[in-house]
Amino acid sequence: MLGLICVTMLFFLCIRALLYAKKKSSLLRWGRFFLYVLFFLLLAQATEISASMLTERGYLLFCAGAIALFCLELVVKIKAFSYLLWAVISLSIFLSAAELSLSLFDRFTEDTPIMKVCLSGTTGHQEIEWKNPASSLQRQSLPTYEVILTPIHSNHSSRYYLYGDMVCIRARVLRFSPLLNGLGVQNICLVDSLSSDYFAVEKKNTFPIQSMSTLGNNVSLLQKLVWNLWEKVFFTKLSLPFIKSACMEAVYFPLVDKKGDPFQGSFFVTIHAGGLSSLQEKK
Repeated sequence: MLGLICVTMLFFLCIRALLYAKKKSSLLRWGRFFLYVLFFLLLAQATEISASMLTERGYLLFCAGAIALFCLELVVKIKAFSYLLWAVISLSIFLSAAELSLSLFDRFTEDTPIMKVCLSGTTGHQEIEWKNPASSLQRQSLPTYEVILTPIHSNHSSRYYLYGDMVCIRARVLRFSPLLNGLGVQNICLVDSLSSDYFAVEKKNTFPIQSMSTLGNNVSLLQKLVWNLWEKVFFTKLSLPFIKSACMEAVYFPLVDKKGDPFQGSFFVTIHAGGLSSLQEKK
């Protein structure tokens, strides 16, 4: 995108110089030559050949094409300048619009990792005593599974052991307006807890559910201000035009597979324009 903008700016500077040049001056001739070079560079962008990825052979090819057109106009006296001018203008506008559209598409669909979730498959057992409203007091040794959480911008990992079939990662999400997202301002979130869950609804009404906080004591003043703002918007005490919503969202990861064996794998909790999501780590 930056390269295309620079080439387009150089093109219009060249046109401005040509407008003040005399018809048979050397400046006009060199301006036309430079215009051909820009035209071929824009063609390279149009064919998705980035200027930073071109080899020396590619540069020579584009320069040779520009020189050929330049010499052809001098020798044959063709009037290709005005047609080339409009071609370059149209091509630069089209490419700028295409680059802008692709850039906005990336901003609205790109997943930004905020935390790595590692399911190591390490198990243990914990003696649990619980009572549901519709059942009597129960006591049982339940298997627990290790969950390792590592924030992307930190080397500190936290280990948790939970029982259940799934682990639920919950976060507070502050979503900004689409205008700010398009300008590059990303939504922000704060992972505040994780809890156990079950695949079958019947087990959720029968077995216990475990919840743990992931919030530490080292919270900066800026983070406190941001999440105080989130609470005001969440409880509808405040409405701001640049904030689209403040909500609670969650993503789920398996602790066991379909057979009930411990699951092993790594995932990323991500944030994008739509809110919270997850991606599997690629090996």
